[in-house]
Amino acid sequence: MNKPVMSKVKDFIDDFKSSNAGALECVFTSGYCYWFAFILNNLFGGDIMYHGISNHFATRISGRLYDITGEISSGGFMKWKDYKELDPLETSRICRDCIRKERVYREA
Repeated sequence: MNKPVMSKVKDFIDDFKSSNAGALECVFTSGYCYWFAFILNNLFGGDIMYHGISNHFATRISGRLYDITGEISSGGFMKWKDYKELDPLETSRICRDCIRKERVYREA
């Protein structure tokens, strides 16, 4: 019998975290949450979601929201593709500073 997708997602997250003794959980909750959402999206489909107030990315799969910690509350999240259309200037900053991690240096 095939496992339901929610069980597969939970198993993947648990395996991902346990194989790295929590180090990756720290990474993916400290500025690299988009990349974990990207991984889940590529493996399980769904939508990459963004929470503007907490500046956090997660993935909605089969109506449930996940990040590196497992299933989370979906309050305040919206589809990343919709957010990008809503505020292109802010999206530009998020892509530069949070996703690509570019550093902007100004000469003194």
